[in-house]
Amino acid sequence: MIKTVLYSRALKAFLRFFFGLFYERKYLRGYYFDVKRMGWYWALKGIKGKIFGENRKTPWPVHPRTIVSNPRNLVFDVNDLHIFQTPGCYWQNHGAKIIVGKGCYVAPNVGIITTNHDLYDISKCSQR
Repeated sequence: MIKTVLYSRALKAFLRFFFGLFYERKYLRGYYFDVKRMGWYWALKGIKGKIFGENRKTPWPVHPRTIVSNPRNLVFDVNDLHIFQTPGCYWQNHGAKIIVGKGCYVAPNVGIITTNHDLYDISKCSQR
C-alpha cells in the first residue's frame, strides 16, 4: 500500500509542482526522482539552504552544509545529483567552469576550487 502511494504518478506530479517553486524543474528529473525517491528527500532537506542559506541562487537541491558559489559555472549530468548531497563540500568557481563527468562521486568535506589561471604560470590569473 505505502509503496503504491510513493510510486504513484499523482504524488510525483504534486512533488514536482511543489518543489518546482524552489528549484528549476529540469533538475527534478532523472534517476533520483524517477527511479528512486531519494531526490525528493534531498529537495526537502535543501529548502532551508535555498531560502535562508548560502545556496539561494542554486537551481537544484543541495545539502544544507554544501556551498556552491556560482551555479552557472557548474556543469554536471542530472543523474549525478548525488554529488551535491555530501556534507561540507565547497564548489568555488567564480572565474571558470567546473565540469563534473558522468558517474563521478565526491567525498564529504571536499573543496573544488578553480579560477581562470594562466596556462603557463598557474600563480597568475589570466585576463578575460
